[in-house]
Amino acid sequence: MSLVRLEHADYTELCPVAPGTAAGTVNIGDASTHESGDCSQHSWGHCDAEFDSPACNPENIYEGNGQLVGIAYEQQSSMPQWDGVYVSSCLEVGFGAPVMADGIRVLGAASDEQVCGVSCSGQYCGTSGALHVYTSPVDTPTMPDYTTFSYTGTVDLPLDDAAIQGDGAHHDTYDGILAFDQKVVKWAALCRSGGGGGRDHIVLDTVELKPIAGGSCSSAAAGAPAPPLSVEFYFGTAVPATACPEGGCTVVLDDGTGFSRGRQSGLAYGWDCDGDSNVDFSGGRRGLDRDNGLGINHFDRNGVCPGPVNWQIAVPNGVYLATVNFGEDHYQHGCAIEGVIQCP
Repeated sequence: MSLVRLEHADYTELCPVAPGTAAGTVNIGDASTHESGDCSQHSWGHCDAEFDSPACNPENIYEGNGQLVGIAYEQQSSMPQWDGVYVSSCLEVGFGAPVMADGIRVLGAASDEQVCGVSCSGQYCGTSGALHVYTSPVDTPTMPDYTTFSYTGTVDLPLDDAAIQGDGAHHDTYDGILAFDQKVVKWAALCRSGGGGGRDHIVLDTVELKPIAGGSCSSAAAGAPAPPLSVEFYFGTAVPATACPEGGCTVVLDDGTGFSRGRQSGLAYGWDCDGDSNVDFSGGRRGLDRDNGLGINHFDRNGVCPGPVNWQIAVPNGVYLATVNFGEDHYQHGCAIEGVIQCP
């Protein structure tokens, strides 16, 4: 073998809403405050905590299949101010684990049609499509106290001409990611703005949490994942001058010994014979005059190992591009990457 190159691919899966977590928010309790700290300064002179019009059909949020959740507001005397922002009705969801995230995908629309049994009306129809997003990092099995949520950002959903009201169609669908500074998120609330009952309501098809690059939906770690890996391994007696031509990667000269942790650059890598890492294939290393200047290791040249000979490296979770040069083909006796045959 001559060369192994691993390059981290900038791909991050999106995290769907965890089953059984979606619900229409009814009452946010002590989270309803006025930014001045004095509820008498509220527009109605007091701080309401209850949503008289909670989201309807919350079970539709789990898939983007055209079955919609409604977030609507039927006119009442007041509405809560949550973390300094007025909201009128909310959908709450969970993502199953605390995830270091930097965005949330929203697939939905503002609507001048009937939503949850109510419709906007009059001159303000078609003028307000704001969706406010709140998040909480708290690792609880059920929705945590609403005081643990903080305002994260607003999605301005597209609007069309109010004259089209009554055609049965919502405004144009929005499908995008609301970006925010990276933070831990397990729960989210998606809220219609504080516009009165005469303004537009909201329908959502689905939402998904976006982990930071290299992150994972299954990771419950509150910190960022290990840095992405970009590394080149050479297996001869010296590193060629052409190593890592683009720069920015770690270059390692493998010494032919068994797999172990805490090796060069803190990496875990090395050889084994059918799972036994008590091996030493250093005697098979050759100079840069072999395999077009890369060098080579004729590991287990005499076939002493009774099973497969493996070289492996432990890497952080993620998606990688792997390039492997198995060396001079006239010495090959079968080779594979992650169990997939690459040469006979």
